[in-house]
Amino acid sequence: MEGILFSEVYKAIMSGEPFDATVISCDTKRGTGGKIIRLEGWMICQNTEDTGEVPVSENFTAGRKTSQSKDPNHDEHGTVNVFNPANKEVRPRTIHWDLIRIFNGKRVIN
Repeated sequence: MEGILFSEVYKAIMSGEPFDATVISCDTKRGTGGKIIRLEGWMICQNTEDTGEVPVSENFTAGRKTSQSKDPNHDEHGTVNVFNPANKEVRPRTIHWDLIRIFNGKRVIN
């Protein structure tokens, strides 16, 4: 399997283009994880210029108090939020950069 550098993965995800990836789940608060998750055609969650809203289903944002939302500290935690634009009913996920194993069919090299 061909390899891809982590720096290239970072640039590709941050570009906002859809991607396929295989990642390992991790939840340090609950002490769970280790499951293999396949993401096909997902994108980084970004605020839209017109509304400032992340383009996800209202089912996930209804009742949420955005003024009291805590800062996700993505840089500190090494994470990024992604969503599936083809199916906005699927909940967005937070993935850890270090746990991306395969990106667009290429093994990630750190």
